[in-house]
Amino acid sequence: MKKQLFYDVSGVETNVARLLGASAMAEYKDVLASKIAAGSLACLIEALGVMTDAESFGCYTLKEGNLSSAMQLDSAAVWSLNLLPEPSSTTTGVARFGGSVLEILNRGKTPMGRRLLERWIRQPLLDVKQIETRQSLVQLFVDDTSLRMELLDECMKALPDLGRLAVSLEKKKHAKITDLVSVYDAAVGAMPRVLKLLKATNAGGDNDLASLVKEKFATPLEKVLADLQGYTELVKEVVDLDSRPTLVVNAKHDENLQALREEWDGILADIEEEHRNALDTIGGDIKCEKDKVRGFAFRVVNKKEEARLSKLPYVHICQVLVSGVQFTTTKLKALAADYRRVRGEYEERQAHLLSAAIDVASTYVPVLEAATATLAELDVLLGFAHAACHAGSGYCRPTVEQNGDCIVLTSARHPCVELQDGVDFIPNDYNFERESSRFQLVTGPNMGGKSTYIRQLGTIAVMAQIGSFVPAEVARLPVFDKLLVRVGAGDLQQRGVSTFMLEMLEASAILHKATERSLVIIDELGRGTSTYDGFGLAWAISEYLLTKARAMCLFATHFHELTALKLEHPHGFANKHVTAVASDREITMVYQVRDGPCMQSFGVHVASMAGFPQSVIECARQKSQELEGFERAVGSQETIGAKRSATEASLTDSESPSKVPASDKEFLSAFAALPLDKMAPAEAFAAVRNLRPQ
Repeated sequence: MKKQLFYDVSGVETNVARLLGASAMAEYKDVLASKIAAGSLACLIEALGVMTDAESFGCYTLKEGNLSSAMQLDSAAVWSLNLLPEPSSTTTGVARFGGSVLEILNRGKTPMGRRLLERWIRQPLLDVKQIETRQSLVQLFVDDTSLRMELLDECMKALPDLGRLAVSLEKKKHAKITDLVSVYDAAVGAMPRVLKLLKATNAGGDNDLASLVKEKFATPLEKVLADLQGYTELVKEVVDLDSRPTLVVNAKHDENLQALREEWDGILADIEEEHRNALDTIGGDIKCEKDKVRGFAFRVVNKKEEARLSKLPYVHICQVLVSGVQFTTTKLKALAADYRRVRGEYEERQAHLLSAAIDVASTYVPVLEAATATLAELDVLLGFAHAACHAGSGYCRPTVEQNGDCIVLTSARHPCVELQDGVDFIPNDYNFERESSRFQLVTGPNMGGKSTYIRQLGTIAVMAQIGSFVPAEVARLPVFDKLLVRVGAGDLQQRGVSTFMLEMLEASAILHKATERSLVIIDELGRGTSTYDGFGLAWAISEYLLTKARAMCLFATHFHELTALKLEHPHGFANKHVTAVASDREITMVYQVRDGPCMQSFGVHVASMAGFPQSVIECARQKSQELEGFERAVGSQETIGAKRSATEASLTDSESPSKVPASDKEFLSAFAALPLDKMAPAEAFAAVRNLRPQ
């Protein structure tokens, strides 16, 4: 979207007046007075291209969203956590081949349900009462399998896309007779069956839950069906429902149309008689077929008949086809001409009557929108229950706390990864306490499961806040106001944004947005620059999130030296590592997350697993040993290798604090003191370089 659109709002009031209708403008004066709202409207109108559809002018309404009612998710979180199917140009996402959360939870049967689910995923709830309301309804459908399956297979599956039909009727010109009948069928078929099933349930004897079902679904549906009674009568009067599968306007209510219909039927009878005469006089296997150009024509399969037919004075050869010889007779030609004329007049008259009926039907659009909202929500919740019941290892109902200070997940799984073919998923636990372990650093070998582990938490948090059950045995989470994610380069490189610049942009956004009630997911940081700069920025960002933002955070990193943050901040920081079993030549990933840091590097082992030539592996192992030996020999305090040695010596499995060498202490303290949140990336880089030992 062009930035100037946001700031140039000169024409937005005129455009909004055309879209909403001039009479509605007084209601939105305060909205348009806001520069931010007006700029947002200008961008939205341009993006949707609605000004090119003059037929829709006056059909729109304006609704203000409330940012304080939904978790803030940016595009990085949506794609990186596989919440929605990825754009084809993007390869970011640990579970790309296992589908998306939308695809996993979309077990309902209607397109309108899928659209609502996508909106829910983009806007998870912040209100615990609303979350628990959804959970209670999901629980009902989980417990009552018969009710769930009847609603899904017999009712929801039979529903048309009422949302699209409402749009079609509102635009009028694009509405068809089939649209009228589709709404009619839903009003006399699927919707009454839904209402009957919902009214029959006693919600397992839970009076509160039964009242909730009545309030959310039964009562709104009763009102919709009552309001649609006039609509169903209209369709029965206008449409000849007995003519199915061909749908035509009922001719008995219009003399002109009825006369044309009688003439039409008479012509068809004469054509049938001419067909019989042709069979008797011409002989052979003659077929009478409709033809788009001629109206009707005869056809014989045997092409050799052309010579004989051409000798008959009343026969006219039309064309020779692969399927035979097409011809007509003098009488059939006249009848076909009459048929085309009458059909044209009939369709013109029918279109006039249908247009009048659509004008009346369009007044029921608000009723259809109400039906769409109710049935789409029911469809989504049924889908949640179906997904929970058919998950391989089961889902649980999470406990969600408005001002919770802990995360407890037992045997949690990634909902997308566990569905991949050939994957035997290893579940893991999460334990966060705001005061003792709100920031958790995850170290370990590449391919060890760090990325899946940290993204898994973000995915489960979103699922919990949209009212879904989650893939775990036990789940307890706070309500997060924001989910902030930095996990990969995405497709911005195609637009000239480097990997490191993207890292800095996303990290900067996190630092500015994170609050004490946010969840931050970071998968590697600082890889695109020098080791000093990268490590320094990673340290400073971590310390800011830990001490100032105080957000709950999972940070996966290859900088093992960051584990020393435990020495600086024994309260609030915790080290975690993914486990692996390594020998001299091999490494086995265990995919389990344990307490404490991982101080061993497995880079050469992973390269071996990737199929590197053995000569390259041996050279890499030798050079790695030489560098480690060199650092020990010179006793360097300036290299990251020395920092790692110092950290290994000072951290035990229980992470008992001890002192870091003085020069390192000064260096790291200087990094931590950088006001990163107030510095541009270039300023931060320069500041880091100035801290380097000379």
